[in-house]
Amino acid sequence: LQNCAQTTATVQPNTIDAVNDSGRGSSKVPNTPIASVLENDWFAGARARTDKVALSLVSITPANRKIRLDLTDGSIDVLGKTKSGVYSIVYRICEIASPANCDQATVSLDLSGR
Repeated sequence: LQNCAQTTATVQPNTIDAVNDSGRGSSKVPNTPIASVLENDWFAGARARTDKVALSLVSITPANRKIRLDLTDGSIDVLGKTKSGVYSIVYRICEIASPANCDQATVSLDLSGR
């Protein structure tokens, strides 16, 4: 005799939540207006970290080569003197173990010219 049962298991992806950010910085000198966009993002009920999520840049509007999202630590860096204004930086975080599990957020960056 065999005593068997069959069931179906559904695996839910880890919850991932990228949260919008804002910051101010100088357009005159190199600076880091945001230490890490991940500081307020969540993954599986804990703060998102680069060992669990992959960070990628979606866009910077208006385009500006002097503004960079550092993919290793999540910082927003102004690399040198640039045009003053408000920039919109869209980034995405994806679960490393399940790359289709992603969320994205927007950083509003005000480079006031100081």
